[in-house]
Amino acid sequence: MALSRRDLEASIAAKAATDPAFRGALLTDARAALLSYFNVAVPPQVSVTVHEETRGSIHIVIPAPTTTALSDAELEAVSGGAHLSHGTAIKSSITPSAPSPIPIPYPNLG
Repeated sequence: MALSRRDLEASIAAKAATDPAFRGALLTDARAALLSYFNVAVPPQVSVTVHEETRGSIHIVIPAPTTTALSDAELEAVSGGAHLSHGTAIKSSITPSAPSPIPIPYPNLG
């Protein structure tokens, strides 16, 4: 079973917190450490940067901006609204769905 990206990142953080050898390897050569400890081969076109928080710093990672615009049909499917009837809001029949999982761009996760 393949790990989700979130699960993989949680496993990496947990191992780095408890295994000084892995933490050092991750800080020295993240690509090699991921391959050696997790059998995760990061494609060469993907950059890997490891940040180590200190008492005086916090690192917040945000996702890359989406570049794909929704089609007219997709916009119509996700648009909703409320209708007022005698001062009472009537909920739209469109129920928002949970976001799709982000695919992990790394092979060999099995």
